[in-house]
Amino acid sequence: MATSIFDVVRLLESKRLSFYIQRNSPYDLTITAVLVGKRVEIRVGEDGLVDVAAFTGDEQVEVGMDAVETALQED
Repeated sequence: MATSIFDVVRLLESKRLSFYIQRNSPYDLTITAVLVGKRVEIRVGEDGLVDVAAFTGDEQVEVGMDAVETALQED
């Protein structure tokens, strides 16, 4: 059975998590939820396929334009 975008939304709501939905592609929607120390991106395709990526960090805040430039550098 294909997963509905609403299945994911209901799961996030049941956990009382804030989230937002983006359409970055004509074929899927991305739901982003932010937890303490983690950002979770859930992509739901029009075919019902779901994939997820979790990004963890220490939430350290850097200050200044040098920090912005460093954060935006590609490896």
